[in-house]
Amino acid sequence: MKIRFVILAVVLLSATSCSTIYIPNAANVPLISTKGEVQASVLTGTSHLDFQGAYGLTDKIALMANTSFASRNRNVLDSAKMHVHNLGELACGYYNKVGRSGRLEVYGGLGYGDTKDYDQGNTSSWQNVNGRYGKFFIQPNIGATSDIFDGAMSLRACFVKYFDFNYGGTNYKAQKSIFIEPVLTGKIGYKNVKFITQIGFSFPVLASASDLVTFDPFILNIGLNIKLNTIKSKPIVK
Repeated sequence: MKIRFVILAVVLLSATSCSTIYIPNAANVPLISTKGEVQASVLTGTSHLDFQGAYGLTDKIALMANTSFASRNRNVLDSAKMHVHNLGELACGYYNKVGRSGRLEVYGGLGYGDTKDYDQGNTSSWQNVNGRYGKFFIQPNIGATSDIFDGAMSLRACFVKYFDFNYGGTNYKAQKSIFIEPVLTGKIGYKNVKFITQIGFSFPVLASASDLVTFDPFILNIGLNIKLNTIKSKPIVK
């Protein structure tokens, strides 16, 4: 057990200094209230640029779609880094009201993406990492909504499996990792338009010394959320 914790600590410390292959996307936390509700969000932060959507399909079932894009270039003295990733996700979930303002959601979804990361240190050699990957995630959300403020806690569990995995010019067998990602989300504004702030962490479980999937341990995003109701309430006939 102690060896596993040492390995995990080393990975956490080194993840920000070497080529990073897994970047956790912003968590989509819609807190759907009713059938026909549509939400759209755009966020920027550690995952660069995220677009999110959610829809109340029935009184208890909701659909979700997420995308994440990044294209980063950075030059510091004699070193250079470039990171590019693309991710798309689809999910379906259950939602329910808890009292007047409380909300409970559980989503399960699939994703597919690709990552390319190039890191040149103070030497002439480049450390290259790239690969295509599939993703499965489960994400429960619990929170509360009001006209002014929405707040929620989420605990996302992600199974990520990389295909065509290339590290430093060498092809490896498929790499897989499980990440646990606790996230706090706050939305402030008025009724249907609110600003989003999100902070969280991503860390692997069952880490081993042979893992090649380096990662970003932080989730930090800001953005804008818009909510619409596509089903109008019927007027009361006296």
